[in-house]
Amino acid sequence: MDRENLMKELEKRFRKAKDILSDEEKTNEFMDDIEDRFNDSVRNKNPLFFVKRIKELKTYIPLFISLIRSYIKKEYREIPFMSIVTIVAALIYFLSPIDVIPDFIPGLGLIDDATIIAFCFMSFKHDLDNYSKWRRNGEVIDVEARPVSSE
Repeated sequence: MDRENLMKELEKRFRKAKDILSDEEKTNEFMDDIEDRFNDSVRNKNPLFFVKRIKELKTYIPLFISLIRSYIKKEYREIPFMSIVTIVAALIYFLSPIDVIPDFIPGLGLIDDATIIAFCFMSFKHDLDNYSKWRRNGEVIDVEARPVSSE
């Protein structure tokens, strides 16, 4: 996918992202769904999570989750609203099993998801670095993604 197509896929999800962000309860429910999907993939040792590009999901998604939870709690607002909307749109894409490459296709299903997530990370790297520095400075406590249970 080139940059133009990546943006088109994200823009398709902007309205839903804004709707989610307009209500703290909706945002928390959505973030719980994202965490559950992410944790299921990690817990089930999805082999795709070890492919270099997709391995990035294990780093980026928890960072996105933490940022959005901090944003919705009004703990961290030093990021443009459209950056938050775009990150939520990327997570909507990740959560959807039917997208450019449907997630149920073995060996390929998460490649487009990883591409969207990585694109989003690179597009907002400066904002995400600032957020990470803010977190490291101890400004926020307990906004990490829920831990993966060892079932």
